[in-house]
Amino acid sequence: MDHQLIAPYGGALVNLIDPARADALKQEAFSLPSLDLDWQAQCELEMLMSGAYSPLADFMTRAQCRRVETDMALDDGTFWPQPVTLVSRQKAAGELKPGDRVALRDGEGFMLAVLAVSDVWNDAGAWHLGGAVEGVALPPHPDFAGLRATPAELRALFAKRGWRRVLAWQARQPMHRAQYAFCLKSAIEHEANLLLHPQAGGDLTDAPAYFGLVRSFIALRDRFPSATAVLAVSDVWNDAGAWHLGGAVEGVALPPHPDFAGLRATPAELRALFAKRGWRRVLAWQARQPMHRAQYAFCLKSAIEHEANLLLHPQAGGDLTDAPAYFGLVRSFIALRDRFPSATTQLAVLPAPPRGCTARELLLRAIVARNHGCSLLIVGGEHQPDGDFRRGEDLAQQRTELPVNAQAEKIGVTLIPYPRMVYVEDRAEYVAQGEVPAGSRILTLPGEEFRRRMQAGLKIPEWYSFPEVLAELHRQSPPREQQGFTVFFTGLSGAGKSTIARALAARLMEMGGRSVTLLDGDIVRRHLSSELGFSKAHRDVNVRRIGFVASEITKNRGIAICAPIAPYRQTRRDVRAMIEAVGGFVEIHVATPIATCEARDRKGLYAKARAGLIPEFTGVSDPYEVPENPELAIDTTDLGIEEAVQQVLLKLEHEGYLR
Repeated sequence: MDHQLIAPYGGALVNLIDPARADALKQEAFSLPSLDLDWQAQCELEMLMSGAYSPLADFMTRAQCRRVETDMALDDGTFWPQPVTLVSRQKAAGELKPGDRVALRDGEGFMLAVLAVSDVWNDAGAWHLGGAVEGVALPPHPDFAGLRATPAELRALFAKRGWRRVLAWQARQPMHRAQYAFCLKSAIEHEANLLLHPQAGGDLTDAPAYFGLVRSFIALRDRFPSATAVLAVSDVWNDAGAWHLGGAVEGVALPPHPDFAGLRATPAELRALFAKRGWRRVLAWQARQPMHRAQYAFCLKSAIEHEANLLLHPQAGGDLTDAPAYFGLVRSFIALRDRFPSATTQLAVLPAPPRGCTARELLLRAIVARNHGCSLLIVGGEHQPDGDFRRGEDLAQQRTELPVNAQAEKIGVTLIPYPRMVYVEDRAEYVAQGEVPAGSRILTLPGEEFRRRMQAGLKIPEWYSFPEVLAELHRQSPPREQQGFTVFFTGLSGAGKSTIARALAARLMEMGGRSVTLLDGDIVRRHLSSELGFSKAHRDVNVRRIGFVASEITKNRGIAICAPIAPYRQTRRDVRAMIEAVGGFVEIHVATPIATCEARDRKGLYAKARAGLIPEFTGVSDPYEVPENPELAIDTTDLGIEEAVQQVLLKLEHEGYLR
C-alpha cells in the first residue's frame, strides 16, 4: 500500500498562471498582436497552463517535436510520447517570427495568455509556432498530411498503430456505395484493418486523370473509421493549413466555465482534495464514452483489488455550440454517481481535447493521470473500432517498437488492461471472458448493435446498461425519428431545387410533429445575406450562413430544408460536418443537366451569363463541383415535382427520420 500520493510527472506540478503578473500581461496585450483560439487549441492551452502536461511548460519548437517523434524524449531526456504545439488557422499566425510576443484569446476576446514565440514553421501545409507561454486565463472550452508512402513507411505506420492484419483496396476507379460496403464488411469479417490504395500513377500535364480519382477518395475518407483505415496515394498536396505555435506561456486565469462548474478541478485542486480525504492510491477512469454495467463492474473490481480509490474523469473538452457532445457524457456520469461508494469515489471532468487511441496518445493520458494524483489507469473498455488497442488486454502483447507497459512504468503509472467482458447469465454478473466457467451461458451486445438499437429506439437489455444512463443517452441522441435533421438540396440554377424544397416543406408540414423551416437560396439572400454579392467568397459565406442556421434548427429537433446552389464541395463538407454534430443531414443533388436548366431559364440569367453580363455564374463562367456521395440524386428533366418529393420522402423513411 502506498503511503503518499504519487508525485507529479517530473517531480513538480507546472503552473503557468501567476496572479501577480495578470494585470501587467493584460496591459501589455493591448500593444501585442492577438490570436483567437478555437476550442481545440484552448483545450491544449488549458492542459498546459494547469499542469496537466507537467513537466511540459512551453509549447514545443520544431526541433523539440522532432526529438519527441524520433526519441520520445524532452530536451532533458524525460520520456514524452507526443508533440504538443499551439495550432492556429489564422493567417496572422504565419506572420509571426521568433522573438515575437502574441496575446492568446478565446473567441469572445477573453485574454488567456501571452505566448513568447520561439519558433514558427510550416509542415505539410500546417504552420507551427513554438515558444514559451505566459498564461492569462485558461480557455472557456467553446489537420491533410502527405498521402505518399513507401512500403517501408506504410509498414512502419502499421506497426506503430498495432496493425497485424491489413486488407488492401488497390483502386483504379472511384469508390461507390457497393465497394464501400464490401470493404467494410470484408475488413470486419477478416478482423483486419483497411488500406485504401488508389493507383495514382500519372502526370499532372500528360495524364492528369488520377487527380479526380484521388480527390474522390479524400472526399470519402471521413466515412471510414479514422484509425482502422489508411489512405495512401502517389501524390501529395496540402489540406487547409493550420498554424502551429510553440513557446513559453504566461497565464492570467483559467477560462470561465459556465458548465459543470462544481465538477471542474485543476490537478492541484484534485491533489489537495485527495490529501484532505486521506487518499494515497488513486485509480483513474478517463472516460470518453458513457459507462455501462461491464465497465462499472470492472472499475469497482479493479479499485478493490488494487486497494485504491477511484477517480471518474470523463473527458469534457468541447464547446457548448461547436462540440456539445460532452454534455451527455458528463450527465450520464452524474446520473451514475450514486451507484458508487461515495467515500471512495470522486467525479471530476477533464478538459482534455479529443485524441485518438494510439500508443503515444495512451502514454500521454498516463502522464495526465499522474499529474492529477493517480498512480493507476484503466485502459480500454470502451467501444473503439480504431486505434492500437481495441481492448486494454491488447497491451499485454509485446511491442518491440514501443513497449507500452514498460514506458508507463517509467512514467510511474500502472496500466490496468480492460479484458473482454461478457455477461454470465448463470451468475448474473460480468466476468472476464478467460474466467468464464465451462458450460456457462454468456450474453454479449457488440458496440455496433448497441448503437443500431439506440438509433432505432429499440430495447437495450437490462443486463447491458443502467436505465438512468440510457435515459441520458436518449436525451442527448434520441432515435432518428425524434431527431432534428436538415435536407440540403444542391444543384444548378433552374435545376428545380427551390420547387422541390417548397413542396417537400409543405408535405412535412402536413404530416406535423416537428417544426419545418424552409431556407431557400433567394429568401436567405434577401433576409440574411442582403449585403453579399455573387463572388466565390460571398457565395461561400452565404452557404455557410445557411448551414449555421440549419444546424441551430436541427439541434433544437426541428427540420431545416435548404435549397442553395452551393457549388463548392469543401463548403458542403463543412456544412455537413457542422450539422451532423447535432443531428441528421441528408444531401440531395438535383442533378438536372445544364441544357435543361437553360431551357427553363425564366429570368434569362444563363443568356446574360453567356453574354458576359453576369460574371462568375455557376455552370457558365464558374464551376459547379458535383457532389461525391449525396444521399440521393434526382434529375428533374422528365420527373414531376410530386415524383421527386416522393423520392425524398422515401429516402427519409429509409434513413429512419420519418415513421
